[in-house]
Amino acid sequence: MRTSMRLIIVCCMFIVAASGCKSEKPGPAEQPASGNASQAGGVAILDLDEVAKRFGCDKQMGTSLQQREASLNQQLASIKSSYEKQIAERRQEFGATPTEEQEKLLTDIRRQAGASLNKVRQEAKNNLSQHGSLLIQGFREEIKPIARQVAREKGLSIIVTRNDSVIFDYDTTVDITEDVIKRLLALQPKQTPSSEPETAGRPTQPVR
Repeated sequence: MRTSMRLIIVCCMFIVAASGCKSEKPGPAEQPASGNASQAGGVAILDLDEVAKRFGCDKQMGTSLQQREASLNQQLASIKSSYEKQIAERRQEFGATPTEEQEKLLTDIRRQAGASLNKVRQEAKNNLSQHGSLLIQGFREEIKPIARQVAREKGLSIIVTRNDSVIFDYDTTVDITEDVIKRLLALQPKQTPSSEPETAGRPTQPVR
C-alpha cells in the first residue's frame, strides 16, 4: 500500500494544483481593446506549471497529498489490525489442535479478510487520486478567469496550456504566463513569488 500510494503521490506531483493557495475573486473580464478585435480567435499559451511554482502551490499540493496519504495509511493499519485480531481470537477459540473443519473455517476467514483489505486498499488509492484531481481542478478554476482576462486584452480567445509534447512551436508574444502572474500579484500583494524559482521539486509534466 505504501509503495503504490507513493507512486500516486509522485504522479500527482508531476501535475500542479493549489491547496490553500487562493487569490481574491477577480472582477469581470475586460473586453479586448478595439485594436485587437481583428485578432479574436488567436491562441494564447499559458504555463500553469510555472504559475503554480512561482506561488508555491505545487509544494502545497504535495504537502496536502502526503497528509492525505498518511491519514489513509493509518486507517488501513487500523482495519488490518482489526482483521488480524478477529482471526487470532477464532484460532484461540479452536484451541491448539483445531479440527479439519475449523482449519477450513480459519482459511475462509483469512481469505475474506484479505479480500476485504484489498478492497479497502483500492478505495484508498482512488481516494488519494481523487484528492489530487480536486486540487488540480481547484487550481485551474482559480486561474481561468485571470488567464481569460489577460488573453482577451491581447485579442486572444483560446488558451492552451504549455505542453512541449503537443505544441511544436509558438510566437513568444502569445505566451501570457508572466502577464497572468503579474495580475495575480496585483490581486494578492502579500504573496510574492521568487524572481528566480528553485528548480528542485519542479514538476516535470505540464498541467493537462
